[in-house]
Amino acid sequence: MSDIFFNEDRDLKNCWDKYSNEHLDSYLVSGVEDPRINCQSILTRGLIGDSLWPGELGDLINAEMQFGAVMTWLMRKLDDGVSRETLMDAVTSGNDEIVPKFVIQAYSEGLREDCIVPDYITDSLVDISNDREETQLNELSLNTFIHLWEFATRGRTCKPVSIIEAACGSANDYRFINRYGLAEHLRYSGFDISSKNIANATNRFDDVDFFVGSIMDCGAANESYDYTFVHDLFEHLSIEAMEKALEEVVRIVRKEAWLHFFNAAKVDDHEVSRVSGYHWNTLSVDRVVRSLERLSASVEVINIAEMLEGKFGYQDYHNQQAVTMIVRKS
Repeated sequence: MSDIFFNEDRDLKNCWDKYSNEHLDSYLVSGVEDPRINCQSILTRGLIGDSLWPGELGDLINAEMQFGAVMTWLMRKLDDGVSRETLMDAVTSGNDEIVPKFVIQAYSEGLREDCIVPDYITDSLVDISNDREETQLNELSLNTFIHLWEFATRGRTCKPVSIIEAACGSANDYRFINRYGLAEHLRYSGFDISSKNIANATNRFDDVDFFVGSIMDCGAANESYDYTFVHDLFEHLSIEAMEKALEEVVRIVRKEAWLHFFNAAKVDDHEVSRVSGYHWNTLSVDRVVRSLERLSASVEVINIAEMLEGKFGYQDYHNQQAVTMIVRKS
């Protein structure tokens, strides 16, 4: 690896390792970033499920995406200071001046006897544990789809697939991939630039292949994994390092890479912003796509806000620049 990339890796490592292990273990797994309700984490689990049992779990995957949209909306309203009683009254009365129609629809669906998804909205707004803050959703409602995935996958068999996660953090997404019953069907590896993150991940799962590695040179052989996925990393790299990272994720997979961006826009060029020790760039969707196409890959672009509006009528997703790219090897 060239000196410029080595130095950038060192700076990124220092940015993460300055935090305590305890902070890293809880960072990015709460609030709207909680993988149980974060729509890009839900999309990752859906892609994993569809790779294991193609076309068999579409209804469950779609229902969980709706769940993520509803729960994200509820959490944001609670954060804004709207009371649980106000929200619950508006939901039950169908008041779409306070609660959007897609939330009211999800509530109505949850009341049907033939609906496999329980009424998680009432669980969220009424059944709150005494030890949780007023703005937090309770564990019962947050865990709704853990139980549904466990039920849907119980007894299913398939040929295991190999998957590697870059920038895995403290097993941020893997801990839920495991709880949802998907991990037992995977040959999973995860790497992160921070040794503290890897220590946390290994402490949680001492039998899983977690290792310290760089997105620019992870050490895996060419096409050694069926799939890879990456959450919220590319914007934190210099443009040169990002291009190198795109080459790496395409190099190590045989089938697909699922790349999740938190700040990608329909702009002509990348907008570079350097902060302390790392970057916080706005990436051009078109330029990233062209870079991937030069690597002999085809790209499907999913704007998360547009997808949620098209599927459910959710018009106010909190991150309008969240984009997922499904990259398929030619």
